[in-house]
Amino acid sequence: MKKAANFIYISGHPSRIEKSIVIPRGVHSIIIQDHLILIRMEVASPATGAASYTDVYAITKGNLTVYGDICRNNICNPGTYKFVFKSVDPNLGSGYDVNITRI
Repeated sequence: MKKAANFIYISGHPSRIEKSIVIPRGVHSIIIQDHLILIRMEVASPATGAASYTDVYAITKGNLTVYGDICRNNICNPGTYKFVFKSVDPNLGSGYDVNITRI
């Protein structure tokens, strides 16, 4: 996600690409806000078997916005999904550089 978002940011408006991205098993949530892509992973504790979480994150060059939900109904099912990464028109004055949409 970071590479695609950075590519669109560097390419500028009106750039657009579609990319297939694998969401692995164990992803609890994906948060995309400002320059941050945060993936919260569920991991089982070997000692107790209880679930705990770890965060994997990336910082992007451009300010990101998301249309719709990356994980539908707050559930991140594993699989390969298609995303559109599109530059946001700077004349709109939104402050965003790249829009990410799951299709």
